[in-house]
Amino acid sequence: MKIFLSYASKDRAMVTGLVEDLGLLDHEVWFDQDLSGGHRWWDAIIQSLQTCDLFVFALTPQALESVPCQLEYGYASDLGKRVLPVLLETVNTALLPTPLAQIQYVDYRARDHKAALLLNRALNALPPAEPLPDPLPVPPAVPLSPLAEANLRLDQPALGFDEQAALLLKLKNLFQQPDTKQDALALLMRFKQRQDLLARIDSELDTILGIFPSHDAFPVPAVTVEPPAVVRPLNLDFDGPVNERREPNGWFNSLGHVYGASARYTIRALRRTEGGQEGLGMCARLQSPADVQPDEFGSLMQRCAAAFLAGQLIRLEAEIRTEDVAKWAGMWLRADGDDVPNLLFDNMSQKHITGTTDWSTYVIEAQLPSQTTWLNYGIVLVGPGTVWADNFKLLVWQNNRWRGV
Repeated sequence: MKIFLSYASKDRAMVTGLVEDLGLLDHEVWFDQDLSGGHRWWDAIIQSLQTCDLFVFALTPQALESVPCQLEYGYASDLGKRVLPVLLETVNTALLPTPLAQIQYVDYRARDHKAALLLNRALNALPPAEPLPDPLPVPPAVPLSPLAEANLRLDQPALGFDEQAALLLKLKNLFQQPDTKQDALALLMRFKQRQDLLARIDSELDTILGIFPSHDAFPVPAVTVEPPAVVRPLNLDFDGPVNERREPNGWFNSLGHVYGASARYTIRALRRTEGGQEGLGMCARLQSPADVQPDEFGSLMQRCAAAFLAGQLIRLEAEIRTEDVAKWAGMWLRADGDDVPNLLFDNMSQKHITGTTDWSTYVIEAQLPSQTTWLNYGIVLVGPGTVWADNFKLLVWQNNRWRGV
C-alpha cells in the first residue's frame, strides 16, 4: 500500500521511526525528506497525494499548527482519500479539525509492541479505497514559509520605510529561532546590500549582524583590510554564512599565515549536536587527512586589525572538543606588527589537548605589545585526529571588567 505521511518538519526525528515500522509492514511510505520547498516541492506533494492509497497524519502539536499539513489534509479529504491519524505526541484533541476528530487515531507515542499491533490492526481494518473524483479538485496553492515570503519581499525593486521596518522585524524574529537562523542570516545579508536601504534600517541591520559594536562593546576605529583579514572579530560562533566548501565566513586555512601549516586538513562549518539535541547552532571542525604525516599540522584561523588593542590586556576564549588526537591540539593566539611578525605567541604549550575530550572552555590571556597591529587566533591540530571549536570570544580588560571586542 502506498502511504502519504503528512508531518511537521520539526518532527522529522519522531517520524523516522514510524516510517521504518510502516516499511517493515511492507508498505511504501512517501514523505518529503528529499525536497526543499518551492513550487517543485509542492507539485511533488500534490502528485503523491493524488496517487497514494492512504493518508497518514502524524499528530503532534507542531503538525496541527503547520500550514502545509493543514493544506495536505484538506486536499486529501477533497480527494476522498482514506485517512489514518497516528498520535506521536500528546495534542489537544479540541484543536483537531472536525472530520479528523471523528476518526479513531492510533496511539503511537510509546512505539512499543502494543503500538505496532494497534497500527497493523488499523491498517488491515481500513475501508476499501474510493476512486478519485472526476474532475480532480483544484489543488491548494503552494504555501509560503515566512522565509520564502521575506525572500519575495527582497525581490521588490523598491521598499518604503514601513515595508523595510516590517521586513526587518520579521527577519530579526526568524534569526532568533535556531531552526531558521542560518537562512534568516543569509536574507539579512542580502537586505544589507539593497540600494534603497534607509539609514535607520541599515543601523539596525548592523546591530543584528554584529558588524559594529553594541553600546557596551569596545569601540573599533574604521580601517580598511585586505581579505581574508577582517576589520573586527567576525562570526566567532560560526553561525554566519558559509562558502561553497562549507567553510565558515571570516575564517580560513592558515596556509600562508602560519609557517609550515598543511593545506590538507579539512575545515567545515556544521551543526552542533549534543546528546541528540538540536538548535545548538553551528561549530567549526578541523580534521586531519587519512594519510596524515606524524608531524604534519593544520590550523583554522582568523586575522583581524588590532592596532586599537595595542598595549592592552586581552582574553581569548573558545569551546573545544577533540576526538582521537594522537599528538596534540589547542587554541592559539599571535600578535603581529606591520613590519615585525610574531610579537607575541601562545599555543597553549603548557596545556595541550590530546586524545578524545568533551566540550570544554579554554582561555588565553595576554598583554599585547605596543607595536601590535594585527591579531591572529584559531585552533591547531598536529598529526591525526579531529577538533571542533565554537563560541570564540575576544575580550579586552577596561574599567576593571572584560568587554567584548
